[in-house]
Amino acid sequence: PFVVSENGQDYCFVEDYDYGTCRGHIAVYLLHEQGAECLGNALVEPFHLSFPYLFRFESEIYMCPETSGSGQIRIYKSKGFPLRWELHRVIMENVSAVDTMLFERDGLWWMLTNIDMSGTGDHCSELCLFWADSPMSSNWTSHPMNPLFIDTAKGRNAGLLFDGESHYRVAQKQGFERYGKAFSINRIDLIDSLE
Repeated sequence: PFVVSENGQDYCFVEDYDYGTCRGHIAVYLLHEQGAECLGNALVEPFHLSFPYLFRFESEIYMCPETSGSGQIRIYKSKGFPLRWELHRVIMENVSAVDTMLFERDGLWWMLTNIDMSGTGDHCSELCLFWADSPMSSNWTSHPMNPLFIDTAKGRNAGLLFDGESHYRVAQKQGFERYGKAFSINRIDLIDSLE
């Protein structure tokens, strides 16, 4: 789940999995003191959607959900928050990537994503880093040390936390035959392109 505040209200975007079609779509809930109220579907595609990562850029709200079934990393723009979204940009093609997160730091935009580099269907182990001058770029530079690490205990993304100037990456820990067994929080002390 990803929570965003807009116009004094809190909204939670989640994967809503349909066992009939074996596909997820993105639903949105309004959070209030009494609980959560489902507002409806925010995004539905003919392929699986999950991990509705939200970010702001130039005063607009964008979503970069997991769209590996399309073979792309896609960015959707809010056209009527919270329920109307349209495809705004494809930032990477011909890639099997999940749980992509974009954020700005030190004048660059950074992408942390989990790519199945071996073609085996494993998106839980390898963390990759890319950078560009804008989140809307279709020309992301791969970090020369990719994958940054190969580790099922902390390879898969689970979210980003911000505290002032500090950035924290939340990672999913995989268990034997169990997806998302636990999580860890890792402070990002240094991030650079090594150029």
